[in-house]
Amino acid sequence: MHTEFTPHQFSQIYPDRIQHHWWHLARSQVVANALSRVCPDRAVLDIGCGRGVTLLHLRHHGVACYGVEPGSVDPLSGAEAYIFRGVSAEDLNQADRDRFSVVMLLDVIEHLPDPVSFLKGIEDRYPNLGHVIVTVPACPELWTNYDEFNGHYRRYTPDMITDMAGQLSWELAGQTYFFRLLYPPLRFLSRFGRPRSTRIVAPGAHMASAHRALAHLLLLEHRAPLGSLKGSSILASFSVKRGAQEGLSS
Repeated sequence: MHTEFTPHQFSQIYPDRIQHHWWHLARSQVVANALSRVCPDRAVLDIGCGRGVTLLHLRHHGVACYGVEPGSVDPLSGAEAYIFRGVSAEDLNQADRDRFSVVMLLDVIEHLPDPVSFLKGIEDRYPNLGHVIVTVPACPELWTNYDEFNGHYRRYTPDMITDMAGQLSWELAGQTYFFRLLYPPLRFLSRFGRPRSTRIVAPGAHMASAHRALAHLLLLEHRAPLGSLKGSSILASFSVKRGAQEGLSS
């Protein structure tokens, strides 16, 4: 799995107070809403969790969420006890892998040259796996220098998500665009070759309320019945149908 950032990349993307940034506030709640629909009472593993931004959000909302991060990270305050650091998801000990029936990969698989093989490996090594939730950057036409800086291999379309589910023999329980309000400005930057800043500026205390307000606006947009209107991200939920697969192979 090749998702480890360099120290420079990590400092640019995960500064202190990053948990208060509007993008993370909104994405964490989008993920929390998805979890509440498919698996509200199960232990969840956040693969490639970084400093534990979403992990802390979910734990504050009563979800038994843990994280695994192969890189050397400085977890957010309160997340330290819940992150397996310096180890890959594949290499957790068997007892830990047996605990989790739900895994999340939040803006992770776009960093992988072969995400299908990686996800098949997770399925093989997590015997109780039943649900997988992913978020990914969406729309190839939004590609900018920011994707290159972050080591992305691709931005996804709904058809790419559907094809991936087919290759894995997983049931695609649902997928949806989110961050639709970000599509127009990002399309402008991409179309006219304008660079994006690769440094995320976390809000100070005086800007925290503005970030919360913007996150709230993005969540209202996400709840609106906007159909297939494109956004800058996609959330997809998969069911791993082990029984059916074992029955076919027996």
